[in-house]
Amino acid sequence: MTRTALIFASLAALTSIAHGKNPPHTPSNDMVTKLGPQHADKEAEDYDKNGTSSTEALEKGTTPAQCDEAMKDVADDAHVYSTQAFRFKNVQKDDQGSYISGADAKAMCVRYAKFYAHEYAEAAIAAAFLAQSAMKQPMDGQYESEALRVAETGATCMKAIDAAIAAGEPVTATVSSPKYKMPAIALADARTTYCQPAIDFGAKRADDIRAAAKAKHDAIVAAYAKAGIKGKRLELFVEAGPPDDSGFMLAGCERFATLAEMKKAKKLFTWSEGSRGYTVTAYTFRGDDYVEATHEYDFKDQAYRGCR
Repeated sequence: MTRTALIFASLAALTSIAHGKNPPHTPSNDMVTKLGPQHADKEAEDYDKNGTSSTEALEKGTTPAQCDEAMKDVADDAHVYSTQAFRFKNVQKDDQGSYISGADAKAMCVRYAKFYAHEYAEAAIAAAFLAQSAMKQPMDGQYESEALRVAETGATCMKAIDAAIAAGEPVTATVSSPKYKMPAIALADARTTYCQPAIDFGAKRADDIRAAAKAKHDAIVAAYAKAGIKGKRLELFVEAGPPDDSGFMLAGCERFATLAEMKKAKKLFTWSEGSRGYTVTAYTFRGDDYVEATHEYDFKDQAYRGCR
């Protein structure tokens, strides 16, 4: 055996002595091994000091429900073996290695549930705190989905606080986030300071954006309808935008059509340029109906020939 191999073998032997034999892989054993380093017999107030997480990251990690699932068939007097069993006050050993009781393993899940609820609430409150920047933005340029996301952030904040309180956290318990420069705030105060304002803002802003979009759409329809445009021709033009920004061109693709020309045109074109070349779409009208044909060209002069 080489000197390096001997060193690793010695370290493995020392680890085995300190932590017990490598336990068999069972849901309960593996869960204690996973959560034991941080949640052995620590108080629930010993929260994560590594900074604010996110609700998404917490959901992707180990959840309290997964811990409970791992222990569901474990008797209170069962032996739960783990290399992390030495971290527990009531650790014991037998010929199979170090273990804790099933009751102690379940108690770990209870502590973890309170820890998780606190961390989840902190993450959700921090998200609502950060949403204040979106709440300060003017409506112009915002999408309805952005507003609804703020409202959803506020709702998640409320639910997370409810879950933390249900898990045993007092309403006076505080969370903070130096990472996001969120000052310490009590759970009860976070409801009214961050959660509810986000809910209220998101709902109202979404309504305002929808109303503004409808007013804009109605104005576009009115502009074309006033010119006598109707049917599928009207639908096409309305979808393209207001008359002065519709993008429709006359034959030759050298000039945009006016509203009057759009009403009586037998043929109109749209033109776009991209990394793959040029795209020309021709719209051939028959009364208020039309057919369209799209062609792609590698070169500009070819695209111009498509505008006939």
